[in-house]
Amino acid sequence: MNCPTCQTPIPPAAIVSEAARINRAKVTRKTGIAPKLRPCPHCGEQFGSAALKQHKPRCPKHPVCKCGTCPDCTRRAKGRQYMRQWKAGRAKAPKKTPS
Repeated sequence: MNCPTCQTPIPPAAIVSEAARINRAKVTRKTGIAPKLRPCPHCGEQFGSAALKQHKPRCPKHPVCKCGTCPDCTRRAKGRQYMRQWKAGRAKAPKKTPS
């Protein structure tokens, strides 16, 4: 096979490798990149990162805890306490994050 512009012969290996590259690009475009699956810490079911973020708080095996020492409880309690103080006028307004 010759180049359509300059009419020099193209080696068959180059044609095969280019066809393989185009084919891989088509497959990736159609299916997308395979998600990296991670297990849920509570039930062990596999999820992609976005799906895991949605699943974790709603997991049926998620322990219901009101101890005040685990990160979930303290974060929620501190947020509620801060909002109560802010509404009462004893705390500064929450910082706005730059977008």
